[in-house]
Amino acid sequence: MAPLPNLIDMMEDSYQTEVVYGSPRPVYVARSDADIERMVSLLDQHRYYDSLGVWTPFIDLDKEITAAIICGLGARSCLELGCFTGPVLSLLSEQGVKVLGIDVSHLAFCFAYPNIRSSMRFGDILQIKIEQRFDSVLCMDVMEHLSPLELDSYIRKLSELLEEDGYIYLNAPMWGEDATFGIVEEPYLEEWHRVGDADFWRHWPCDDLGWPIHGHLVWAAPSWWSQKFAAHGFVRDQVIEYSLHEGLKTFLENAPGRRSLFVLRRRDNRRSPTDVASQVCAALAELRLP
Repeated sequence: MAPLPNLIDMMEDSYQTEVVYGSPRPVYVARSDADIERMVSLLDQHRYYDSLGVWTPFIDLDKEITAAIICGLGARSCLELGCFTGPVLSLLSEQGVKVLGIDVSHLAFCFAYPNIRSSMRFGDILQIKIEQRFDSVLCMDVMEHLSPLELDSYIRKLSELLEEDGYIYLNAPMWGEDATFGIVEEPYLEEWHRVGDADFWRHWPCDDLGWPIHGHLVWAAPSWWSQKFAAHGFVRDQVIEYSLHEGLKTFLENAPGRRSLFVLRRRDNRRSPTDVASQVCAALAELRLP
């Protein structure tokens, strides 16, 4: 794959420098929706996501925990958005869960787990026709890579594919205070403080070449994310979320980025939160976590 170009050299006027944790960092300033669309296009054009990034293809404790949570939620079927090579889907398939994975990375399909390769689809889920519905939808480190301008369309699509009493389980970077998981990281850019949770943020910290850190396009507070899903009829199940934080206490101390997790359900979900929380805890207990 060709090296990524220097975007700062290409469009210098779109960047400013801010001090982040004591060091200067380039910040992309999306002054208009067209600026957001331009960055989305550049990420796609240069196949930014055809790299390993921070989500490894290996089955490790992180993947085992994720699979256990999905099983604990009672899933007989699972759709994973941004499945990469499919380590979690592989674990779920071995447990008898019917799986489908979606990814935009060519690399994901080159190194997909053999037992679920035929259950993976390449492309944008908004453009893929999917006939079935699922008990669970899994989004690990993926929603932040979607254009904030299209996030409503993605949530509507996931809603269409989720069974009435199903759950969405997601983890995404979020900055600021949350009633359930506290603060994973404080907001650190001036625009973020000024906007707060009223909207997503349009100032994006970048690497030295001007690419948004980890290719993230959605930078926002937990309450903004909660409101975004609530607008589509989804509420956070805090009984299950609290149980997860309690059961994963030691793990989350060593992987703080995983603390910003959401368990989402429709308001009229008929399942008992207490019963489901107990099932999730039982599934995690089987892993014999410290």
